[in-house]
Amino acid sequence: MRHGTTVYGLLLAAVIAGGCAQPVPPPPRTVAEYDRFLGSGAGGYPRQTILLHNLQRVLDKEISTDARIESLRVIDKVGGEEPIVLDQLAVVLGDSGNPPQLHAAVLEFLLKKDYPELAEYVIRVLPLSSSGQIRQALMDWLMRHPTPAVLSGVVRVWSGQLARNRTDSAYYQQVVERITGRSWDVALLEALNTPGFTAPGAAMGILARRMTPVAMSGRISAIAPRSEAMTVAQWFIARLDYLPDSEAELASAVAIYRTRQNLLGDVAVWSGKWRAKYGYRFNIRDFHLLAGLSKDPNKAETDRATLVAEMAEVLLKRRHIRYGPARTAREDVTTRFDRLVDRLTMADLWNLRLLNEMLSRPPVQAALRVMSLQDRADRRNAWGGQVFLEKGQAAAKLYPADAQAAENDSRYVPSARSVFDGRDALCRFSAHFEQPDNAPRAGPDAEELADARENNYYGLVLTAVSESTFCAHYYNPQGIIVSLGEFSLGN
Repeated sequence: MRHGTTVYGLLLAAVIAGGCAQPVPPPPRTVAEYDRFLGSGAGGYPRQTILLHNLQRVLDKEISTDARIESLRVIDKVGGEEPIVLDQLAVVLGDSGNPPQLHAAVLEFLLKKDYPELAEYVIRVLPLSSSGQIRQALMDWLMRHPTPAVLSGVVRVWSGQLARNRTDSAYYQQVVERITGRSWDVALLEALNTPGFTAPGAAMGILARRMTPVAMSGRISAIAPRSEAMTVAQWFIARLDYLPDSEAELASAVAIYRTRQNLLGDVAVWSGKWRAKYGYRFNIRDFHLLAGLSKDPNKAETDRATLVAEMAEVLLKRRHIRYGPARTAREDVTTRFDRLVDRLTMADLWNLRLLNEMLSRPPVQAALRVMSLQDRADRRNAWGGQVFLEKGQAAAKLYPADAQAAENDSRYVPSARSVFDGRDALCRFSAHFEQPDNAPRAGPDAEELADARENNYYGLVLTAVSESTFCAHYYNPQGIIVSLGEFSLGN
């Protein structure tokens, strides 16, 4: 954004140019004062001085909001279309310390002046605008500036509103159609296939909510691909009968297509075998597991009945800690493997087997003991990370919590690096280790379950039960939670 010379320097120059031989009253600061000034017929301040004096007042946080807005009205009355004036007023929008009423008044002014660098602010205000007059002004500005960045921003806002179950989807549909001159579905498909479009995942999520999977897959497959997102979507539809239909799924699919393309063929083979035998449907979150199993065909051939029998025998003998939220829930929340097995996919069963093997290994338990003590001593952040499949075994890797997030000793907030690496991982793990006897917090809470659903990953929660033991709960994006039981924290 352009800022140019400071308003204060310009104001000083204007005052000097206007002369200062005799003390005079301040320049008009209200519309009424300006009207009297014009009607007086007497000489006085040049227009530029009035303009810059009131601009200084709009920017001045030491005076009241009403006074600042009144000075903005004076600027409007005077004309106020100079680039330096518009640039300085735009600074108000970028400062969250200014009051909302002033933001709204400045935005309305800049919209009327057709200031070209408003995309960020217009898109931010879209979900907050309730009056028809403001919405129309926003839409008119968007139509006059239909850039790829503007369309990307509108689509992100629309997707976010849908995710929160807002009911004003028709408004965003109309905005997209007015910006592009296309029906909303054609516009989003074209955007998805445009290299400069930066919100392909949001567009995919909107399409998936408003079209059937069959119709959406058919239309995507019929397009000549020009963007990476379209190429990736078509590959997964053709080879795995899978449409990455959310922002998280498309992001994972693109990342894997870029870096692990050599394994996609093997994954497609094993996914096809599971589908033929067990009705399995591929999801991108299962890529890491299938890619790892494909390196050991004998292990990968293990059938479902064997996996179920092995896990049932192990879990039946182990002591289990009641799932924390179930202690106060009115409905019966079960985490028992035998009651949930019919709802578990082949990927779930393999995840459970691999995680159980990992948590049963003495070196892992000893490492978790050290981690539990360090986590408990850290009062700023909960600890966690990702689990990867390495040489046929699950292995956990710690990732520091997000340094940009607020301190939270109860819930692990992953860093951007952890989230990125988690797109090609077995599952995310987090620890409820803030105190040694933490059984009431056993298992994932509602926020952790919602995050797994939104971001499409498997999870593992480790909870301290005593100084020497912990329990483990596995969960998937569908909200199914399976207790793996209680384990030792080693020696």
